[in-house]
Amino acid sequence: MKRQGAAGISYSTHPFPVGSSAPAAAMLVARKVMASGRVLSVRLNGSAGTGKVLLAIPLSFTSQPVDHVLVFSGPSLPAEQRESCIRLCRWASAWLHSPPPSGNATNGLSLASLLTQPTALSVAMAMVNTLKLEYACRRVSLAVRRPGSSGLHLMAMSDQSGIDQRRVLACQIVAAMQEMLDAGAPRAFHGRLTDARSDRFPECLRLFEDQGRLPSFACVVAESAKGLSIEGLPPPEATVVVILLEHAPDLLPGPAQRTAIEELVEPACRLLIGRLREQTSLLRRLREKTCLWLNATYLRSLTNRQLVYALSALLAVGVLVWPVPQRISARVMIEARDLQVLVAPQAGFIASSHARAGDRVAKGQLLATLDDQDLTLAVSKWHSEATKNRQALNMALASRDRVELGRLRADAERIAAEQSLVERQLTRARLRAPFDGVVLSGDLSQQLGSSVVQGDTLFTVGSTDAYRLILDVDERDVGLVSSGQLARVRLAALPNRTWQARVEAVLPVATDTEDGIVFQVPARLDEATDVVRPGMEGVAKLQVGTRSLVWVYTRRLRETVKLWFWHLGLIR
Repeated sequence: MKRQGAAGISYSTHPFPVGSSAPAAAMLVARKVMASGRVLSVRLNGSAGTGKVLLAIPLSFTSQPVDHVLVFSGPSLPAEQRESCIRLCRWASAWLHSPPPSGNATNGLSLASLLTQPTALSVAMAMVNTLKLEYACRRVSLAVRRPGSSGLHLMAMSDQSGIDQRRVLACQIVAAMQEMLDAGAPRAFHGRLTDARSDRFPECLRLFEDQGRLPSFACVVAESAKGLSIEGLPPPEATVVVILLEHAPDLLPGPAQRTAIEELVEPACRLLIGRLREQTSLLRRLREKTCLWLNATYLRSLTNRQLVYALSALLAVGVLVWPVPQRISARVMIEARDLQVLVAPQAGFIASSHARAGDRVAKGQLLATLDDQDLTLAVSKWHSEATKNRQALNMALASRDRVELGRLRADAERIAAEQSLVERQLTRARLRAPFDGVVLSGDLSQQLGSSVVQGDTLFTVGSTDAYRLILDVDERDVGLVSSGQLARVRLAALPNRTWQARVEAVLPVATDTEDGIVFQVPARLDEATDVVRPGMEGVAKLQVGTRSLVWVYTRRLRETVKLWFWHLGLIR
């Protein structure tokens, strides 16, 4: 029923299905609801629990208190289902008729626009991007927890076409969402926490400090398997959608605006949950319902022998599919992070040596000198030439000979350039340490007086305060390695101690060794230590994920067989 004008002017009805006739009492019930503004349920006939019931729900789309009434005719509903039906009707009507939140000409976040999205992922992307524009957020993220899952899965992020779940930002956002989900209402974080409350929100505080100090709040929608709304902390079997909205600093919405946003996103979240259930594969549904299928009644129907066989089979399957850490081994070598090679600046002879491999040196310390007698004579020669030039220049000035003055001035510039070049060569004849470190190679004490050619390597100096690890990863395993992964290192010189390292990057550089093709992967130690030295070697164990036991121990065999089949043309 719809009000056509001012109160009491005229009314119109729109039955569904089209062409059907409404019960005679529907108009009377609708008028009462329009006057009172309250939900009304009237039993038409029959005893309690039987017969038809008219359920009238008041709706408002304009400035009038109530201008639409939705009347249902059907069997009596339990109180919980009736309340759920009332909420859904009001949400749907508000979404289909209200203007966008920002008041602009776009459709905003509406069910009509979301229904056109083909997949659950596209619905999630449309939601986060629209919420960011409508409420001027810096970033909006959406995560989902499926029934039986242990945690949230980041599904969409505003202005991002794809999400790498291993990124630091993604991990921090998911941790903050999980923290707000577990904390309950109010799910808002503005960064101004007392010391007592900061211990309750460590992940939110970490996201706030590391990602621009953006205040945030979360909208949580949980739905049971029967489609009922869940208030409070959702159980594990519920489907949960969490939306995290991060605003500009000091612009966190107030309680009233947060409530409005929560009411706005709740129908969209329910639509997303429906799309997720529609697109759930049969295998995933079977996995979610396995626990319900293996109930006590079924187990009691088995004989003792069948029960033993069933438990043995389940145990064997459980052992094979039990997730275990997957690790790969790699040869490791310690290198200095800062490494510099000192070469002969010019041809000459070795005059003295003051350091050799293994010596610790300070910045600017003299390591060796080349014979500089010729350079010293050259400096004296050009100094004498400069003196003669100045005297001739004074005489030309006195005689006012312009031609001679021009020639002498050009000679003065040439002499100054030659003198500067010789002085630089004289300075470079003394090799000094470029920084504090240790001499890794080079011993000239047994080569005094021998000649060197320009460019010959004399010393290699490495820093002592920073090291890096070079992991030689087999080509068959390099596809499993990514930056940020952890590795445990044990050195041959210190076999009783292990260090933890972290992969920095996977370089696309292959090296051919005696053991095959390897890729050199740089890593860094998590803790500073003064017992390791450049040149030490050992073995590193990289943890590249978690897989089932059978997958880990058959990976090499499966890959070899697959490559062999490909070579024979048996597979594409």
